[in-house]
Amino acid sequence: MREHTGAVVVALHDGFFGCGTGAGHSNRRVLELLDGMLAPQVELVVVPVRLEKDSEHFDAAWHRQVQESLDRSGRAVRIVPVDNGTGGRRRFGGLDAFNGLTAAALREIAAVQARFGRGLVLLLDVPFLSVAAELEQRPGWDTLVLPRSSAALHCPQHTRRVEWERENLHRAAAAGARIGAISQAMRRHLVEDLGVDTEAVVDLVNGLTERDRDFTPGRGAELLPADVAGAGFWFAMGRAVPRKGLMDLLQALVLLRGRGQQLEHLVLAAVGESDELTDHQRELAAYAAEHALPVTLLTRFSAEVRQLLAHPALRMVVVPSRVEPFGRIPLEAYAAGAAPVVATTAGGLAEQVEDSVSGFTAAPGDVPGLADALARAAAADDRTRERMRAAGQERLRAFDYRRNLGRALHTIAPWSLRTGPTRPAPSPRWSVGAGLSVLQVPEECGWNPYVAAGERALAGAGLTVLRPGLCLDNPNPPAGLPALPNLEGVRPDVVHLHWPEKLARQYGAQTALRVLTRLKEDGALIVQTVHNLAPHEPTGPLASFARHVDALSDGAHFFSPEHEAAARLLRPYLPRDCVHVPHPLMPTPPASAPASRRGGPLSVGCFGRLRDYKRTLPFAHAFLDGAPPAARLLVAGAPDTPETHNAYAQLAAADARLDYRPGFRDDHADFWELLGEVEWVALPYERLHSSGVLVAALQARRRILSPTPIGGTGLYARDAHRWWWTTVDPWDDEKAVAAWSSTALFSPAVPPSALAPPAWPQAAEHLAAFYARLTPRTAPLPVPRRAAPARVGIL
Repeated sequence: MREHTGAVVVALHDGFFGCGTGAGHSNRRVLELLDGMLAPQVELVVVPVRLEKDSEHFDAAWHRQVQESLDRSGRAVRIVPVDNGTGGRRRFGGLDAFNGLTAAALREIAAVQARFGRGLVLLLDVPFLSVAAELEQRPGWDTLVLPRSSAALHCPQHTRRVEWERENLHRAAAAGARIGAISQAMRRHLVEDLGVDTEAVVDLVNGLTERDRDFTPGRGAELLPADVAGAGFWFAMGRAVPRKGLMDLLQALVLLRGRGQQLEHLVLAAVGESDELTDHQRELAAYAAEHALPVTLLTRFSAEVRQLLAHPALRMVVVPSRVEPFGRIPLEAYAAGAAPVVATTAGGLAEQVEDSVSGFTAAPGDVPGLADALARAAAADDRTRERMRAAGQERLRAFDYRRNLGRALHTIAPWSLRTGPTRPAPSPRWSVGAGLSVLQVPEECGWNPYVAAGERALAGAGLTVLRPGLCLDNPNPPAGLPALPNLEGVRPDVVHLHWPEKLARQYGAQTALRVLTRLKEDGALIVQTVHNLAPHEPTGPLASFARHVDALSDGAHFFSPEHEAAARLLRPYLPRDCVHVPHPLMPTPPASAPASRRGGPLSVGCFGRLRDYKRTLPFAHAFLDGAPPAARLLVAGAPDTPETHNAYAQLAAADARLDYRPGFRDDHADFWELLGEVEWVALPYERLHSSGVLVAALQARRRILSPTPIGGTGLYARDAHRWWWTTVDPWDDEKAVAAWSSTALFSPAVPPSALAPPAWPQAAEHLAAFYARLTPRTAPLPVPRRAAPARVGIL
C-alpha cells in the first residue's frame, strides 16, 4: 500500500465517451481541472460508464478531445470503464442500469483503495448514489457524491426513482459521505425537499473554466438561414425535453405576435443525441409550423451550435426552463458577450440572472410573464445591452469552477492539492496561517493606524506582510495618477483589501481592476474587509469598480453576523466564505492623553474626515439650535472640499459654542489629546457600522451619542447603559440633541470599563486562520489551545 501518495477516483456517467447533457460538460471540466490541480504524486483514476463506439451516445470527437486534454499535464491517468448493464449501449439507463453499475463501480474503487492509504472518491451524479451508500468508508478515504439534478425535480411522477434517490442520499450521508450542492437552489432542495442532513452537504457550485470562454464570433453561421445572419436572430438552446420550457417559449412568441410585437427569427436548438426526431422535437416543429412562427429548429448538438452565442447578429438569448438545478447557458452567454439574456427564475437560474440588471426574468411556466420579458428584451437599446453585458461579465466572476472545486477539495481532501512555492518558515509563535504572505491594500494608511496595526499583528502571527509600494493612502497625495511600481515577482498568497477604492483612486478604476485580476491569476486569494456597506459614490466608476471587486473576492471579513446580513442586502456579489471578527481595538493610546483635560459634561466632539455621508454639518446646526447655552461642540477633522470648510468656518464665526479645528492630525497622541477635551463623542450617521473613532472613544472612556451600531452596542461594550451610550433610532438630529441634553444634564458620567472588541493580535489570529482555510495547504499546522475573544467566530 502506498501510504505517502494518494489517489482521487472520479466516477462519471456522462462527459467522457460523449456528452448528452449540461452535466456532461461540467463533468468533463472537473476531469480537466483535477488533472491540473492535483499534486503530482496523486494518482487520478477515471471510472466512466462504458460506451461502445457504435452506441448512439458515443461521440468520437468529444472522446478524443477529453483524452487529449488529460494528456497535457503529463500525469499518469488511469481509465477504468465500467458497465452499467446495457452492454455499452446507453449511458443513463434508469434504475436497472443504476443498480447494475453499483457492483462494477464498487469493485474497481475497492481495488484502488487497496493500493493507497488515503484518497478521495468523487462520484459525479445520480447513477452513483447507491455506490456512495454502499462504499466501505476506509480510514484515510473520503467520499463526495455530486447529484446534478434529482428525479424529484424533473420527473416527480416516477415515485420509485424518487424514493431510490432519497433513500441512497440518506444512506450515503449516514455512512459519512459528503453530498455536493451545485447551487444554492440545489442545496435547499437537498436539505428541505429530500431531507439530507445539512451537516453532510458541502458547496461545490458549478461554473465555467477558461476553456468555456473559447468563442469565435461568426462561427456556426452555416447553421443559420441565409437571410438571418445579417438581419439578427434570437437564440434558445437546451435538451429537447418538456422541462426545458421550449414549448413555453413558442407559446410566448404567439402571444407576443398577437399583441402586435414584431418577431425576429428564433434559432431553437432543441437537441437530442439521435438523428431520429424525438416526440418532443416533433411536437415543437408541429407547433411552430401550425402558427407560422419564424423558427429554425436545430435537433443535434455540436460545438457550432454553442458558438452561436458569440454570433454578431445575435439579439437575445432565451433560457425558458421550468426546472433547472443550475443551468449553464446564462453563464456561457455572459462569457460569449451575448446580451440581453432572458431566463426564468427556475432553481439556479435565479442566482445567475438578475432582472433588469444582467437580463430579464419571468417565473417558470408563466407564458404571459415570459412574453413580457421577451418584449422588454426586444426593446432594449444599445446602452442597455452594453450595461447588461458588463453586468453579465461581472456576475460570471462568482462562478469560477476552478476556485469552487478547489474550495471543496480543500475542505474534504486538502492533501490532494498542489502546493505553491516553498513558504518561509513559520515564526516561533504558532498560528494556523503562519508562513502565508499577505499584501494589504492600502499597504500604508496615513489617516488612521488600522492598517499599520494590522500589519504588525499579522507579522506577529507568523505571516509575511509584503510592501511593494502598490497602494499608499496618505493625506495630500501627489497630483495626477502615479505610475505602477514594478510588481514582477510579487505573488502574495492573500491580497487583503481594507479599502479597495483607494487603489482605484490612485490609479483609476480600470487599472486597479487589472492589477487585482493579475494578482489573482498569479494565484493570490482576495479577501476584503467590508468597512463601507456601499461606496461613498453610489453611481459612476467607483460603484462599478466596487461590484467588480466583490465578484473577484474569495472571502470577506465582516464585523458581525448582522453586519454581514446588512452588507449582502446591498452587495449581492460578495463571496460566500467569510469570517466575523469585530473591529479591533486601536493601538494603545498614550496613558496620559485621555484624562489630561477632560471636558465638561456638556462638551461633545465630532472627529474624523468631514464628508457628507458622516452628516456632521447638519448635526452641528441642530446642536447649536437645541443644546443648552453652556454646551460646547468640538469639530476636528479634515474637510473634503473648500465648500465644506467654508460652511463650518461661517457657522463657528456665528456661534462661539462651535470650536472648529480643520486639518488632519497626523500624530497618534494628538488625536487622543482631542478625545481628552470632550466628555461625549457624537457619531451622527444615518447608519453606524465600522468606526475606528467609536472604538477609540470607548477606549478613552468617552460617552457616546449615536444610532445603534449594526450588531448592537454589545458588540463594542458590555452593559451599555443609556446614560453613557445614548442611542437614537432612526437617527434624527433634533431628537438626538434633545435626548443627549437630558442625559448629559441629569446622569452620572460613568463610562464603560469592559470592552468587547478583540485586541489586534487576537484579531490577526482569526484572520490568519481564515486565510489558511481559503488557501490550499498540504497539511494543517498545529494550533495551540487558547481562549477566543468574546464575539469572535469563524463561520
